[in-house]
Amino acid sequence: MDFLIDNSVQLATLLVAMCALWVTYIAIAAQHKPHILVYYCVNPNKQMFVDLVVENVGKGVAFDIKFSKPLPVRLYGIEKLTCKEISTMFEDGVPYLGSAQKLVADGGQFGGINQYLEEGFKFTVTYKYNNPFSMARTIKQEIELSVSHLDKMPTRYSGDQAIVDALKGNSGTTLHKIEESLRSIESSIKLHSSE
Repeated sequence: MDFLIDNSVQLATLLVAMCALWVTYIAIAAQHKPHILVYYCVNPNKQMFVDLVVENVGKGVAFDIKFSKPLPVRLYGIEKLTCKEISTMFEDGVPYLGSAQKLVADGGQFGGINQYLEEGFKFTVTYKYNNPFSMARTIKQEIELSVSHLDKMPTRYSGDQAIVDALKGNSGTTLHKIEESLRSIESSIKLHSSE
């Protein structure tokens, strides 16, 4: 008992140092750990389209990302799709995703996706990362895809897409009307200069 009393300061210091070391390791480990999310979101540029997103929201790099099932994409329409009509992606997985990196694919439209997912679409994603000691670790996650959260979301037509469509001449926007007016003025000038 005298030993504990005599060395209580040293033992407390050792305990605090060990706790600090453990907290430091946890903080450093968190900087190396990736976290993969797979989800549907509304396309910001095309009205009524839904994107399928595979994103690394963690701080570390994920390697050798594998999905237990290929992910369904391009699910359009409101009628029940047959297996032959369904396109898939990432059959061979993804080699790596850095921190905050994401891959965006054309998911389809809400009706087609909702019809396909009505029975649920559960799968497993497995990926590797290196811990602070450069030892490879594997993470396995269960994911269920859903579009129910997008049910009442309004669709928007972005300004960027409107400008692109206007420059292509696909819409009757102000830019398209200005272009038509300029062409009319140009042909009128050419007509008067040739006389």
